[in-house]
Amino acid sequence: MDATWSAPGITGVFIRLRWNQVQTGPGQYDWSILDREVQRAVDAGKQYSIGVKAGKKGTPDWIFTSGGVERLRFQDWGSSATLDCKKKPCCGYHLDLGSPSDDEYRKQYFGMLDALGSHLQEDASWFRALAMVKPSGMNFLTHENRLPKRCEPGCLCNTEVWAKADNPYTPEALTSFYEAQFNVIEKAFPGKTISYMLIQAGFPLVRDENNYLGGGTHNLPKGTSQTEDIIAMGHAQHTALFAVQHNGLGPGPRNANPADSPCAKGKKPLDSDEHCPSPWVLRNGKRGMVTGFQTVNGARCGDSPTLDRTLLNLEENSNGVFIEVYEQRTWEATAQGGALDSKGSKRSLEAWNTMLHHRAGTSNTYEFTFDGSDKEVSFVSAARCSDEPSVGTIKVR
Repeated sequence: MDATWSAPGITGVFIRLRWNQVQTGPGQYDWSILDREVQRAVDAGKQYSIGVKAGKKGTPDWIFTSGGVERLRFQDWGSSATLDCKKKPCCGYHLDLGSPSDDEYRKQYFGMLDALGSHLQEDASWFRALAMVKPSGMNFLTHENRLPKRCEPGCLCNTEVWAKADNPYTPEALTSFYEAQFNVIEKAFPGKTISYMLIQAGFPLVRDENNYLGGGTHNLPKGTSQTEDIIAMGHAQHTALFAVQHNGLGPGPRNANPADSPCAKGKKPLDSDEHCPSPWVLRNGKRGMVTGFQTVNGARCGDSPTLDRTLLNLEENSNGVFIEVYEQRTWEATAQGGALDSKGSKRSLEAWNTMLHHRAGTSNTYEFTFDGSDKEVSFVSAARCSDEPSVGTIKVR
């Protein structure tokens, strides 16, 4: 909306694209929607992040009919059985995908990313305004990295489809897919942050063609291990250019003293409407990684006071430096002016934005305790070595 582009409390937007929307055939691209929104960002002095999803309503059919990709058909309902459960059993949404081990699928998806990077670099102002690129391609309904994984009685066994494909799914193939994609993004979008949107246990439990959830169960991967392996690999290889985010932050527990919060004690809130930030994001934030969030959906974060409590949750219970908010909430906050909640933080959206900018600007200061007599240690960030390397200082207490 126009109000989004003009709001001083908004740094930028997430431009969410569908693969079948931007690539209509082999080597055929339609950048019209992208160009329109990127130019609006530049004109308004905003930044933007970008992601291109496959999955439901995103996978182009031509990759199967003329692109050499093996078509894998799935039916799954994702996280909530209430989404399309008018009939029982609730088997969920239909969608087609390629396998992470399918070389042709990789060729087509990575080729699109490479073309996207080249297109944005044609205009220096467009590329300069780009903040983050969101890996996707192994996704389900949205851009978040997850896949159909259920094997329910009376429904299609999605894990068997993965395991029995001509290009079978394995955890190793999944990690390799993301390793290759991160490298493509770093080359096609030099200097831009790779922001991995995690779903903790989002990937199918498949070991090989004979062992999968619903079939043989020898040595199946643990629920979150595949996500953890991808994040560890991304951080090890791309260091400061690699960020982790979770798209499900909600209002935190109501505690006058953050130290008394169950989040600070590693416990779950008793109130089901209250959230602690994702422990996977917190864990990686403590390792020095850039971290951030997207709020829970617009219904669960349904008004300005709830948004205020969500932002307080980020501030008090994480070291995240960015958050993506649904546009309706930002419109309401901008229209009403003043504090999001006069009884809460008493901050406006602009004040919250300023806080996050300050936090991001100070997040590269590290403190560590040494036993020796040195009081200050300087270092060069290995992730930023260039003609003008980034020099930091560790202050010793």
